[in-house]
Amino acid sequence: MDSSRVKLASPLLALSMLLLALAVLVAAASPDSSDVRDQLELVELTHRYAWALDTVDRELLSQVFTPDAQAHYVEVGPKIIDLDVRLEGFEDIWEWLHAGVGHRKGPAGLPYHFMSNHLIEIDGDKAQMRYFMHNRPVSGGGVYYVDAVRTNSGWRIARLRLEEQIWKPEAYTGKNKPKIMPGSAAK
Repeated sequence: MDSSRVKLASPLLALSMLLLALAVLVAAASPDSSDVRDQLELVELTHRYAWALDTVDRELLSQVFTPDAQAHYVEVGPKIIDLDVRLEGFEDIWEWLHAGVGHRKGPAGLPYHFMSNHLIEIDGDKAQMRYFMHNRPVSGGGVYYVDAVRTNSGWRIARLRLEEQIWKPEAYTGKNKPKIMPGSAAK
């Protein structure tokens, strides 16, 4: 073999080996398609929750929580509405939410809740999520902390905690004061 061909073949072989090694590293570091699918399903779960709240849809909300789910809704920052409610089981969660949002007229007043900036950690059939929420009619927002579990029917919320903060306390005075959720009282 010609020496110039040997000199050219060695760097090409080395480059090929380097590219192969790089491809193996990238493939090992990339999430597999089931992780991506789980993340998308979990984000969709948060959107189903928001849609169920905003449309007062009990059937849809029942597809979000486990039957024995726990929820804790708490106000952080300046105490404007004194929100601190703990609920046990889907029926309690539904009754409390329905008492607070049941006056809404379905999709006519949409949207109310916006969910964003999801951080998701999946460990087998369990997931922990954190994400932001903006609640348009109460000029507030907060952070949801959620433990979800995979069930035969898909991902469901087992534990939910909302730390909500009111951004415009002046909205809670006078004749334009919004309806307050049960378990809280405007000052």
